[in-house]
Amino acid sequence: MIESLFETLVTGGGYWNPIVFIIAFGIVDVITLIIYRAGEGDYTSELGGKPFLSGNPEISKENSHIAGGNLYWGLVEGLDEFYTVMKKMHTGIINDYIIWYLVVLVIVLFIFMGV
Repeated sequence: MIESLFETLVTGGGYWNPIVFIIAFGIVDVITLIIYRAGEGDYTSELGGKPFLSGNPEISKENSHIAGGNLYWGLVEGLDEFYTVMKKMHTGIINDYIIWYLVVLVIVLFIFMGV
């Protein structure tokens, strides 16, 4: 078992030696620790729980809430025709969704089987 740690596995794409990778991961860990230690340590934790609003102060939770309609406006506006059709098909009944799922699954299986 210990002997296999020092063996090199040669493949068509290169080689793999566990000791080399352990040393490489150790070097990456040391570099990561150095970068982490170089960061500023005088930040306050009071800002940790506040949302980042591009440097603007938070007015209140109610007034700074961004609705989903505003957040995805470009996507919804660009696919308006698709959403109009999909809203007409939407029933909210789980049985309808299961039937659609099974129909699409059967079609995909027929395509893959070449029938």
